[in-house]
Amino acid sequence: MGETSVRVERESTWTYPVTETIGITVSNVPESGLYVASTEPPDMLQDVSITARTQTTGDLSFQFVPPSEIGPGIHTGAMAFAFCIDSACEMPIEGSPFEISLTYVVNAPVEPFYPEQEQAPVPPPQMKLEPLGVFPHDVVDARYSDALNGLVIVGNQPGPGLYLYSPAMELLASLELGAPVDELELTPDQTRAVVRTDRSFTLVQLANDSGEPDLRVLASRQIGSASVVFDAVIDDDAVIYAVGDIEDGGARLFRLPLRSLGLQSVEVSFHLESVTLDSRVNRLILSPTSTSGVTGRLIFDISDGQMALLRETVSDFFGLCGPLYPIEGRLALAAFCGATAIYSDDPYDALIYDGTLRNPVYREPLVLGAQWVSLSQSGAGEPIVAVQQHLGVGCASQDNTNCASYLTVMDADHLGLIQDFRIPDRQVDGQPQPQRALKVFHTADGSGGLLLSRLLGDVDETTAFALGAFSLGGLTPNPPFEPDPGTYHEPVYSDTYAPLPVTDRRFMSHNVVSGAQSRALELVLLASDFPANALHVYSRDLAQHWTVSLVKQPISLEVSEDGLTAIVGHDARLSVIDLSQIITAQGSGASVVAVSTDAFNFGVDNSGRAFVVAEVDGVSSLRAIDLVTGNQAAAPQAFAEDGPIVVDDMQAAVYLANQHWVYKFDVSGSVPGAASTTNLTSSTEGARLIRLFELDDGQVMDAGGSLYSTSSDPAEDMARVLRLDLGRQDGLEFQVYSVDREAPQGDLVVMTQLGFECRGQIGPRGCSSRVIRYDGATLEQKQAWVVNPVVIDGKPFTQVPMAVFLDESREDLLLVSRLHGNRPPDGRYLFSEVTISETDVDPEYLKTAGTWRLQGFWRAADGAVNSWNWAP
Repeated sequence: MGETSVRVERESTWTYPVTETIGITVSNVPESGLYVASTEPPDMLQDVSITARTQTTGDLSFQFVPPSEIGPGIHTGAMAFAFCIDSACEMPIEGSPFEISLTYVVNAPVEPFYPEQEQAPVPPPQMKLEPLGVFPHDVVDARYSDALNGLVIVGNQPGPGLYLYSPAMELLASLELGAPVDELELTPDQTRAVVRTDRSFTLVQLANDSGEPDLRVLASRQIGSASVVFDAVIDDDAVIYAVGDIEDGGARLFRLPLRSLGLQSVEVSFHLESVTLDSRVNRLILSPTSTSGVTGRLIFDISDGQMALLRETVSDFFGLCGPLYPIEGRLALAAFCGATAIYSDDPYDALIYDGTLRNPVYREPLVLGAQWVSLSQSGAGEPIVAVQQHLGVGCASQDNTNCASYLTVMDADHLGLIQDFRIPDRQVDGQPQPQRALKVFHTADGSGGLLLSRLLGDVDETTAFALGAFSLGGLTPNPPFEPDPGTYHEPVYSDTYAPLPVTDRRFMSHNVVSGAQSRALELVLLASDFPANALHVYSRDLAQHWTVSLVKQPISLEVSEDGLTAIVGHDARLSVIDLSQIITAQGSGASVVAVSTDAFNFGVDNSGRAFVVAEVDGVSSLRAIDLVTGNQAAAPQAFAEDGPIVVDDMQAAVYLANQHWVYKFDVSGSVPGAASTTNLTSSTEGARLIRLFELDDGQVMDAGGSLYSTSSDPAEDMARVLRLDLGRQDGLEFQVYSVDREAPQGDLVVMTQLGFECRGQIGPRGCSSRVIRYDGATLEQKQAWVVNPVVIDGKPFTQVPMAVFLDESREDLLLVSRLHGNRPPDGRYLFSEVTISETDVDPEYLKTAGTWRLQGFWRAADGAVNSWNWAP
């Protein structure tokens, strides 16, 4: 006997029997077999059994009464066992009898408790703003002239005027205007200004030939035929381009030279209230001013002095509404509503999605409700500094004291978030008063930034506006930690299955956005966005750890089928990492490929291509992207759906699903072919196509546990093989969130969660999660465990599993999970190592190895004997 005592400890709320097993070895078993007898079991036991594994080894199992029946306390007892040649057990073999002591500890239930709610996210730091002064007038509009290194402002109170200030807020010149102003624009060379009052335009010189400040009116004209003008810009030739309406004549684009006679107009097909002049490519872009209503745009070529329509897009990607701000160093534009776009190649007649300002996974400060009212850079390629204001019904007026604003700094090349800054209060008569950021500028020499702000609330307009100076210094990316998931409830312990048998836990110093593994290199990969955007690469035994910096927030993660390359999906970018170089210290970085979509869903094939659904020029289609060159090729037809993508290299096919349909694309050539479709939800009960998991041998699993086989035969393609029984609880079905299989036809490990319980908010039923192991050949359930809360320092923390990785050779699992509750950010994510050695016996094996036979005797107080016969 290797063990002579058994100790079991459980809480009294546990309603299932508890089984504990020890091993035994019997030598020199006679052909006639052996009788096994025991003393009477104590009351704490409800069953005792012996199971043979070979002719000489077996297991002795004790099944304890459910803790909920026996009640709290320490229950002790013992049983003696004898292996005998005769049924009366008067001839025991050597080493027999022997005694096993039993200790059964049943604890009273833990007092209901949930750790304190997670700490609120750390607010962004406050911008260090040096006050330069308060303007003695209001500010209707403002621009910065690099040519004069000065700030140009127009205002209406105490009277209409134009002002020129130095970066130190010294008033250099001013000019009285004859009527209230609506808008200010500078010529591209920034030496002249145009002031708009309704339909009238006044051209103002800002400096004389010597470069000295000199404000004087050069020309004035109006568009008399317009009933209204929405927006206007001016080029270096003092030509005004304006969008507006003609009464009873519809929407128009006007061309008005201020230094000569003439007025041209062209009819436009729909109302667009914003016009942008991009002098870099001689293009005019007409766009809406919000994401509601019309979402298209018009692009005009003005290179020859005419207004030639190049492109009319009726519907386009979300968020590209005016005004639009050129990004220096790239032929790209950032939009008032948050999207950014790059031009298609010459003739620059289309705008292609290039990302969303401040990352796509919306966290504080302003979530989705943001408008970008100003943007500035100190030079080409330098960080973007932008003013982000709250967009809401109550924020149309800047008098609303609940309207927040932030200064946000982003990487210019990829729009990766560097830092949000809160706007400091302004001291007024010794008291702090909240203010709202309006405009941000950089000085001409790039030495610093200027912030124009306004006090919130009902204040005198002639003392409401102020200017402050700031310096960014050497900022490093500082992304915010993920938000608190919300309402908390007591941790819930499930007794449906045994708890996951965790042998070791290890906390990570980072969070986890997505996980994957490379079996070829025995690596576990975790994409993270806190404390930095990075791919964390761990050896499978967790003994080694490498970190690869990423250009922006990761969204998704894939590994090539050969296991040598990791691809991280971002908003409008893919990062490609050679894993073999990372672990051999021959490389440390990622190459970046642009994609015209937020890469939540993508697939990778064996030839180095990624597949995404992307929108270009208002047309959405499946696109194949070369991960080395960045070259793209689109499927021939428009395709508006986006969903899970599975790449089948054996067929050279891509499967793409939405909630109802599966689309199959032939990708054997350089350009994806046309799609064929299958409506699974109409013919397959329980299909859940919100997630697809690619397995081996042409098999795919969906979130509902349905297993499909792929085939080149359309009649058999995506035929359902079976549906795993994932279970139900409280009327809800469990869904698959992670699947792993080590080898073709090997065992499957499936991590399930109850509906959407564990995503974003811990519901009133807690977070029910399970890990189930299925036989690879029969797909019958072999083992199942529940993922219960983790107790740290006596406090239970709800545990939400995120990914599970199987290693059958080690007989273990690696579970990645997150704890909820008042844990520090570097103590919320953890690895759990789980031993999964099987305890059940293959019945076919027992037929050849021998079995135990119950003879019908039991040695009790009256002298009767129950025994089991060991028969080879």
